Amino acid sequence: MRVVAIVLAIAAAACAQSDPVAGYRPASPEERATVVRVIGEYYDLLDRAQVTGDTGPLLARHPGLATGEQRQRGVNIETWTVERTRALNIRDASVDIESYEPVRVYVKDAAAAAFVHALFTWEYPQGSPTKGELAVRMDLVRTGDRWVIERTDEWVLGETPPPTPRR
Repeated sequence: MRVVAIVLAIAAAACAQSDPVAGYRPASPEERATVVRVIGEYYDLLDRAQVTGDTGPLLARHPGLATGEQRQRGVNIETWTVERTRALNIRDASVDIESYEPVRVYVKDAAAAAFVHALFTWEYPQGSPTKGELAVRMDLVRTGDRWVIERTDEWVLGETPPPTPRR
């Protein structure tokens, strides 16, 4: 009997999902809604920058994204992304941040981590649009009553996608 109990305890521990963001808790509905609005605004600013080439408004709103770029890992690649999409001469860009699943938001004090699984669309002057999938972890910090995105980590080819935490 003791052996069965030990085996069951080990099996339960092995099946238990580890904390996806250590020390964070799932956001309340209000916290989640606020963070999702910030993420939506981020993508609106990034979409505009991809068409105009002007990253100023995006980086003014989220200044931490101007530093720490790691292209091979997909970290803070906003400026590089804008350069690349400008070279493609896109006329419109959009991101549906909850196309695949709801944004997962976790909070700890004045910090948040959000996991976005989105669909992007690029429209060209001629021809069919390009659509693609995005998997991005966003780290935010609350300053006063405002959330600011400090770091983005987009899954890139050759990299194991970040796990999207499940509730």
